[in-house]
Parts: sequence; structure tokens; C-alpha cells
Amino acid sequence: MAWTGTGNEIARAINAGICWFKNYEEEINSLNVFPVPDGDTGKNIKNTLQAVKKTLATTDKSSAGQVFTAASKGSLMGAKGCSGIIISLMFQGFAEKLQNKKKIGLDDFAAAMEGASQKAWDGISNPVKGTILSVADAAAKSAKASLENNVDSEEMFKRVLQDSHKALLKTKHQLPALKKANVVDAGGLGLVYFLEGVSRYIMAMPVTGIKAKRKVIKNISGAPFPSAARYCLEFILTGKSITAGALKDKLIKKGNSLIINKAAAGIYKVHLHTNEPHKVLENTRKSGIITKIKIDDMKKQHRDFLKMNYEKNSDSN
Repeated sequence: MAWTGTGNEIARAINAGICWFKNYEEEINSLNVFPVPDGDTGKNIKNTLQAVKKTLATTDKSSAGQVFTAASKGSLMGAKGCSGIIISLMFQGFAEKLQNKKKIGLDDFAAAMEGASQKAWDGISNPVKGTILSVADAAAKSAKASLENNVDSEEMFKRVLQDSHKALLKTKHQLPALKKANVVDAGGLGLVYFLEGVSRYIMAMPVTGIKAKRKVIKNISGAPFPSAARYCLEFILTGKSITAGALKDKLIKKGNSLIINKAAAGIYKVHLHTNEPHKVLENTRKSGIITKIKIDDMKKQHRDFLKMNYEKNSDSN
């Protein structure tokens, strides 16, 4: 099939990526050892992408810009976990570059891919190489190089997928936690699987597939809880009197892994690892209305993850 870049075509490609990703949720969960081994990266990305799918189902698809804007809003409202919010930032980067486009060409896609990667890097208070960010970076650079080589749509998406996968394999050696466990970054793997589904659609290949099984990690049993903060806190803040910079200043010393995603003027999605989630919420309420609160006990998730991996190891022996 020929790539047309219309709103309908883009929506189908995004949904194909979501469909393909669903096969790998449990595999991704089982490889989730960074930043905290808590086994929920696949679930978080799935929830984020499902929110995109739900939003696209009721979106006017007459223009590419409308589709990307809807995907950005849907991903923001449904984003869960570090990787989910990073993917939401990437959708926002696409939307900002393409919001006024009726249809897009490969030059638009390459520019938007670069914008998406930059948006993800800029949206995190402590970005780390060897994660989903490095995979996003590789995808953007590959799209730009493909454009410069004047390849067609199928070849561009094929190269983007290949280069993303190469970057993913490198993550195993970029972070000590991944190297010790001998696994790739779980968030990066999730992005690769999503891109694979999109690429398969562009190349007119099936996007259903077969569900992958959980992996067994040999070197993770007994690993200590690695985070100084116990809880993963997420919420949406709506307030006219606060800016992203002011919000960052307010929260940066309250924990770590801070991500702030601006949905619109005065609307922010916040992700923070902290030991005092309720105190953070109490203080932040002075700046506006807080909704969609999620608090996960990462220490409990870590124990459950290690227990499940131990049982899987025992079953395989």
C-alpha cells in the first residue's frame, strides 16, 4: 500500500502499533528492572496506548493534525508510569509539529519524530541514556537520515525500526542494572514493539501476532530495593496561576524521577517518586485542582516482582 499521510491513514497506523504492542505486555513487565524492578512497564504503556485508542475512536480524522492532537490528549490523560508519560510526551511532540497539517509527508514525519524525541528528553528532570529516550533518539535520527537518502515510505519505516532495535540492544550495556540482569530496557522495548506494529501496517503485514511469554531473569533474585523513594505518585493539576517551571521548582526536592507534561495552559500531568505522596498532594493543592491521583507502593511491587521471578526460575529448573 502507498503511504498517503491522511488523518485516517495515521489513525490506522497508530492503532496497528497498539494492536501489535498488546502481544508483548507481559514480556515487557518481566524485563522491567530499571529504575525500579517493579514489573509494571508493559502495563503502564498499554494503559497509555489504550487511552490513545479510545480517544481516536471518537476523533474527526479528516486531518493529520487533528489525529495527532487527539492522540496527544488521550495519551496524556491515560499516561501511567515513567515510560507511559514519556510516550505521552512523544505524542505531544508530534502534535506540536503537525497540528496544522491536513496530511503529512515523510519530511513531516521525520521532523515530528525529532520533535517527539526532544520533547521526551526535555520533559524529564533527570533524563538517562540507555533507556527509552535513547531508542526515541535513534528513531528520530534514522528518520532524518532516511529522508536525506530519499527513500520511500516502506524503506523509511523499515530503517527506523531497525535502527531503533539496534539502539535497544545497546541499552543492555549502557546501564549497570540492565547489564547485571542481562536485559534490554523495558520501556525502550515497548517503544520498539509499538513502532514495529506501525511499520508492519505501512508494509501491509499482519498486525495481530501471537502473545509473547514472560522472560525469566537469572540475576535479579534478592536484589535490594534500589530507590530512595517508596511511592510512585501521579496526578493531573489544573490551575491558572502556575507554570511548568514553578511547578518543577515546587516538586523537584520532594523526590526523584519527576516528569511534568503540560497538556494545555494551566493543565499538567505530574509523575514523581516520593516518600510523602499525601504531603506532596496537600501542598500542591494550593496551586489548583488535583484529579486522577494514582499512588503505587513500589516497594511492594518490587517484592511481588522478585517473588514472581523466583517462582518462574524455580519452575524452569
